Amino acid sequence: MKRSLLKNLVEWKNSPRRKPLILKGVRQVGKTWLLKEFGRLYYENVAYFNFDENEEYAQFFETTKDVGRILQNLVMASGNRILPEKTLVVFDEIQDAPKVLNSLKYFCENAPEYHVACAGSLLGITLAKRTSFPVGKVNFMQVDPMTFSEFLVANGDERFAEYLASVDRSPTRSSIPSAKNSNPTLLPAVCPSPSRYGRKIATWMRSKRRSPIFLTLTNGISPSILTLTNFRRFQ
Repeated sequence: MKRSLLKNLVEWKNSPRRKPLILKGVRQVGKTWLLKEFGRLYYENVAYFNFDENEEYAQFFETTKDVGRILQNLVMASGNRILPEKTLVVFDEIQDAPKVLNSLKYFCENAPEYHVACAGSLLGITLAKRTSFPVGKVNFMQVDPMTFSEFLVANGDERFAEYLASVDRSPTRSSIPSAKNSNPTLLPAVCPSPSRYGRKIATWMRSKRRSPIFLTLTNGISPSILTLTNFRRFQ
């Protein structure tokens, strides 16, 4: 699986104005997976700390604001190796650890050489509470559910995803039929003759009462593009 946000994370990593990062997003949207995958691809190692599974980690932030001592304690407790510029430090499930959240200020000011990224369930609610928050000392990034193009890439349909991206950039994209107003019984002008797979997909989707969006995709894409995709599995 590949998320498009990886390129944003790479830009954050290479930015000279990089600050500790907080990923925002709903539950189960893939924040933790994204950070671990990013660390695996672009760092020597990942030091992962989950403050829900290991509540004892939070105590290291209670007694000191010295980043060096905090990291030493985390290394001793977890066995993780933490190296400046080479390790991605991930603080996960920090929604109930306000001291950890506040410590990001000191990572920004006193230890910018350490790359720190955070995530947590319902983190937005925590940020809204009246608590000590490092205003101006963190970067934010929004994680949304997987897009259709990302789904296609994960499903092995890279060429179809590239085609959709080219259509989206095209000045004539208004000729693509609207899912809201499309009639699944009519064949749009952009596809004068449906492919063998296109007919079978459309029949399958109608039998399953699929949404107008799916019907538009099957009726509105040229046969040469349909045959490049993995939609043939539905035949």
